[in-house]
Amino acid sequence: MEPDHSEWWTLNEWVMPRRWPLGEAFEEIKQERTLHTPEEVARARRHVQTRAWAKDHLKRVLAEAEQWAQKSDDFLWDLVLPTTVPRRHYVNQLRGCPVHGVAVKDFDTFHPWRLDVEHHPYKLQCPVGGEWYPSNDFASGDLTSGPYPDDGWGCKIGDEVYYFIAEYAEQVYLRHIRHSVASLPEAYLLTGDPLFAHKAAILLCRQAEEYRRLSECLDHRARCDCGYPRRLPRDPLTRPNGNGWVGMVTDRIWENDYVTLFASAYDAIFDALDTDRELFALLRRQGRDIPDGAGLRRFFETHFLRVAAQALLDQAIYGNDGMHQTAMMHVALVLDAERCRELADWAYSGVGQMRAHLPNYFFKDGAAYESLGGYNRIHGEGFWRVVGLMERLRSLRPSLYPASRYPRVTDDPKGRLLFDFPLRILCIDRYSPQVGDTGGIPSARRAGRRWVSDDASASAYDLAFRLYGEPDFARVLYAGTGETIPPPDPFAGEIDDRVRQAIAAHGAEIERRTDLRDGYGIAFLRRGAGRGRRLLNDSQDRSPLPNPGESSGEGDHARALFLWYGECRGHGHDDLLDIGLFARGLSLMQSLGYPRSWHYCLDWEKNWATHYKVGIGGLEGGVRYRGVARLIADLGPVQVVEACGDPYTETTDPHRRYALFNPKSKIQNPKSASPHVYSRTAFLLDLSDEDCCVVDLFRVRGGTEHVWSFHGPPGHTTTEGLTLTPQPGGTAAGPDVGYGEVEKVQEKAYRALCYMDQVSRARPDGPWAADWALGDDPDTHLRVTVLSPPGIEVIAAKGRSVSGGRPYELDWVLARSSLTPHASRLTPHASQFVSLIEPYCGTRAVRSVRSLGIEGPQDAPFPPVALRIEAEGQTHTVLATAAPHALHRITGGTLFQGEYGVIREQGGRVRSMTLVGATYLLVGDLAVEAERGWIEAEIEAVDRGRNEVTVGLPFDALEAGRFVTILNEVRSVAYRIEEVREENGRTILRLDQAPKIGEGLATGFRDGEIETSTLFPLAGISGLRYYHGARLTDATGRHEYRVADLRRPDREAPGYRVYLDPDLHPGLTAAKLRRAFASKKDALFHLWDFGVGDRLRIPVTAVVTFSEQGHEVRANAPVRVSSQKGV
Repeated sequence: MEPDHSEWWTLNEWVMPRRWPLGEAFEEIKQERTLHTPEEVARARRHVQTRAWAKDHLKRVLAEAEQWAQKSDDFLWDLVLPTTVPRRHYVNQLRGCPVHGVAVKDFDTFHPWRLDVEHHPYKLQCPVGGEWYPSNDFASGDLTSGPYPDDGWGCKIGDEVYYFIAEYAEQVYLRHIRHSVASLPEAYLLTGDPLFAHKAAILLCRQAEEYRRLSECLDHRARCDCGYPRRLPRDPLTRPNGNGWVGMVTDRIWENDYVTLFASAYDAIFDALDTDRELFALLRRQGRDIPDGAGLRRFFETHFLRVAAQALLDQAIYGNDGMHQTAMMHVALVLDAERCRELADWAYSGVGQMRAHLPNYFFKDGAAYESLGGYNRIHGEGFWRVVGLMERLRSLRPSLYPASRYPRVTDDPKGRLLFDFPLRILCIDRYSPQVGDTGGIPSARRAGRRWVSDDASASAYDLAFRLYGEPDFARVLYAGTGETIPPPDPFAGEIDDRVRQAIAAHGAEIERRTDLRDGYGIAFLRRGAGRGRRLLNDSQDRSPLPNPGESSGEGDHARALFLWYGECRGHGHDDLLDIGLFARGLSLMQSLGYPRSWHYCLDWEKNWATHYKVGIGGLEGGVRYRGVARLIADLGPVQVVEACGDPYTETTDPHRRYALFNPKSKIQNPKSASPHVYSRTAFLLDLSDEDCCVVDLFRVRGGTEHVWSFHGPPGHTTTEGLTLTPQPGGTAAGPDVGYGEVEKVQEKAYRALCYMDQVSRARPDGPWAADWALGDDPDTHLRVTVLSPPGIEVIAAKGRSVSGGRPYELDWVLARSSLTPHASRLTPHASQFVSLIEPYCGTRAVRSVRSLGIEGPQDAPFPPVALRIEAEGQTHTVLATAAPHALHRITGGTLFQGEYGVIREQGGRVRSMTLVGATYLLVGDLAVEAERGWIEAEIEAVDRGRNEVTVGLPFDALEAGRFVTILNEVRSVAYRIEEVREENGRTILRLDQAPKIGEGLATGFRDGEIETSTLFPLAGISGLRYYHGARLTDATGRHEYRVADLRRPDREAPGYRVYLDPDLHPGLTAAKLRRAFASKKDALFHLWDFGVGDRLRIPVTAVVTFSEQGHEVRANAPVRVSSQKGV
């Protein structure tokens, strides 16, 4: 056995071997199990003997573990492959199989190949033909025989390389090592059977040997290519984290899981090593000089745990946020040495930045910064694992890990939001919204009832309820009936009784309302589902909840719409202002989800054209959009949301990085003045208790061409109002552009059109429609009727994945609005796409839809809209204008002034009139007048600790539950009002979320700039402008500045720099900043969403309902109702 003080050397100035602490002896050795206390182990073993849920858990663990326990010691020894064998994710992502091509991907998009490690070592079986690759017997040293030989560096056939051996080696780790090392140690912990510990120890010894090799020979590290075409031999690795996705055994992301897995396994079997004589006999047979348990422990700690620690420090192992911090904290806790505080410091204050995670790595609403679903889930689950590991370290060595240095995150109320966010985004109690790389191809399958979205697991709420005790967290665990409360970790105590008590006191249903998650950037309109139901009495604590009936959008008649206006830092798509619709118990408007290949994803799954939005061609160089929510209103049967892209360009001046187009117009109407408009408004309207529709209004200005894209779920498609002419060949990109010929398309954004063929085209002269009958449920339909703009070309086509996989073919309709040949290029091209989206079953609830004549000012940026929807028994008229200060006359005599209005008529009489941001609506002899369309006020004071703002508005002008926007010349954010109260004649609003959006340590000062070593990943989200216009204060709050930008000064800079607004803070020298921060080294600063002087804005909304007895008004401002008949 190599002693710990082995000779060190250097390679290209790197100290070798790469083992922490570099170049130093390390004498401490682990003395006891540290991940679980003896009491916890005893509790777990008691649970698996006495509790049904724990018995079931043990049964599942043993089902896996016993498979490996039955294997011979020599088999397990050889199962861990030598790292001299290359590893790689994929055989060939582009071509699949050398014989059957991409047909293999019908079995699995990324890893379709079959393994049989016992009977076919170093072979992969094609799932299509059943043949084995490579043709040579690699295991016996044959590197060349047969038509498909692979010497470990790939099988070369022409210009293609198929990595059979490398994929085999990777999959052995993914499919076998991972499962065996996870199950065997847990089986030992739960049963005490030393056989499980013995088998696990064999795997740990071999893995430590390979890590020792990788600490000495960098060129044997994985260097995963993630499936991209690379030519071999590759250049030797010259640094531990070189050549991109290095990793160790596998790539740098997935390796984190292996570090955590092997460290946990070692801790689990720790007390079984001294007495395992069969293990030491095996080691002697294999020529390893490890005579006893002490020697084995030092060997594993030296060559696995400490090598893993250094690989994490080198960032050769570095994953999605939460992964590398979890791995490092496992190493620190399992090693359990005093010096491991260095590793905890790396996780908390160094690269891992756990100390800054709540303010800097999660949005104000608790969302992480990647795509919804699996990736954001990694962030949240990793965060809480690290928190738990720190608390365990603190309990073992309290003086080493004080809260002042390693804060308790439960002291920060934002921690609760990490559990709250996944609850709030679930739609119709069944579906998670699709944002970015999440989900799969559209499906018409009906999902079952759920209580939490894909951003968290239901079992995670065991911890949530233990920490916070909130009724909603108990509701997730209770899941409607209480029959399936997720069991806790077997090592933890049961909380079933506490859960039932919470349900008995507060009810079992989670309330999900129309909502805005403005940190992440997603809005929800909702009717039915998650509205809350009556409490349970003590005798009903495990009985099914009573069915409250199916009225008002309940049950399968619930509906929801989301509008996404944010931007992901990782795994995002070009999907700004994308929408999704949920109705009839189904998710009816789905994007294509997780890519089937990283080669084509930018051209297909991530492309705007595979979402429900408008693409812009010929956009002026450098114009970008930051999504902002402008308004959202829940008015019962009428719900509306508007979001827009705030246009800007970037400059080279870091203090004036962003050049906005007419920024002050945002205070009034973002559609009115800017030469660039990207705005979407959606109405969710009740047609009956069972039926609904969506009026979708997409306004675009800028560029030379606008293409509206819509695709349906799998099923049969029909069209109306179109005389479609088949295009002879080609694709939606043109008759001369064949399938996949992206190189012929000048506009990269249009490349998705190259994967849509079987094209027909039409030039409609009026409204037209497309209707999809769902394949799995042909009685259920999704229909879209397009009413404007005029003069468009409609393209109908079929789209399918270029990357293979389980076949699908979806029907698209595209509407192209182009600048006419004679139009002036000086006038930005403007389009207004107006459509009606209907989910229906059997017979349509909508009998007809048409545009009414409406007269308004000729210089309005977009024509006004008056849409009349005839449904069974009632009529809805939707009004929308881009010139809200002008009076508009609609056919039939209706007058309207404002932004949005809805009229509902029944039996020839007006039943309700709804105004949103409007001041006047006259229908027949009924008139509704508001003094103003928007309520505005300047913020006079803030109490950031209480989430409160003071404004100079009458107390009765605002009410709890409404959403407000807070803005200045360059920034716009949104909050829900939680409480309104009056003090000393001023109105105080308590907002639903804390306005703190970041914090850091000031490590240096320049004129108008603050340097910081703190990391700000949200500043790295391209296009988000997350900190532009925010406020910065010192720790005391006495000094406040407005932020112009926050970013790394250059790509290689180790830290970030805050640039303060030079127009508001002229002459702000480094000396002044140093005095403001009291010249303290590493002085703390805070970043806030808003401050005094910003403006609060909320639309005036009024709903007036009429009956034989009179009328009723619900409004947030004074409204006058008049009638010639005196109603």
